[in-house]
Amino acid sequence: MGFNFERNLPHQDKAVQAVVETFKEVSINRRKNSMCNPEFYLKDSNLIRNIKTIQEQNEIQDGQPVVNPFFNLDIKMETGTGKTYTYTKTLFELNKEYDINKFIILVPTIPIKLGTEQFLKSPSTRLHFKEQYGKEISLEVLNSKNKSKKKKEHFPLGVPSGKCGFTTLRSFARRFPCF
Repeated sequence: MGFNFERNLPHQDKAVQAVVETFKEVSINRRKNSMCNPEFYLKDSNLIRNIKTIQEQNEIQDGQPVVNPFFNLDIKMETGTGKTYTYTKTLFELNKEYDINKFIILVPTIPIKLGTEQFLKSPSTRLHFKEQYGKEISLEVLNSKNKSKKKKEHFPLGVPSGKCGFTTLRSFARRFPCF
């Protein structure tokens, strides 16, 4: 069974553009090799200005932007609005605009993980984005070694659930040395 895609839905395009615009005119060090992502200069004043502008445009009043070494963006969308499609399109746009080629997608539950994996591996998804961007996603899925039913144990070792930040996964780092 394939997916039926509606291109250019305004609420999805707005979300994608908000993420892409976050890095507009922010200083960037180009990638050192094809295995690494470019590095954004997180102390660039344009980064905070861009985030504040996006918050104002979207009438977001709670929270000041915080930039630290573990910089991440939280994008919130309602149920049923096409989050998986939107962040997939965002990956392609960030690749097109800033040459970012490695992304980590974390999801809160096993069913959402399986749905995301199914979506990203779907032939219709791959064809849809290849037609739009001329590229396909190469997907690496990390599985927890611990089969416990406790929610916090579903994440692979090295990703602290319920905490801010990210630590390097040894097996992942061996395959992808830039992390």
